[in-house]
Amino acid sequence: NFWVAHLFAGKAQLAEGRLDEALASFARARELSRGSAEAISLTGYTLARMQDPAGATRALDEVSKKIGGSLKR
Repeated sequence: NFWVAHLFAGKAQLAEGRLDEALASFARARELSRGSAEAISLTGYTLARMQDPAGATRALDEVSKKIGGSLKR
């Protein structure tokens, strides 16, 4: 399984408003890539679109730690 394919599938699903499918694709991309910052960021964005601010914040915190910085909210 090629993680980038799951990432791009998730982006297409997100653009079509298929949020549950996008979230699953980003989760698979995260798993296969061992934590791609882009996959984590897109997970957070998708969770925000799904009206899950707590989940989106967790993803933001995770990607912030991964890139070694502090992201402003």
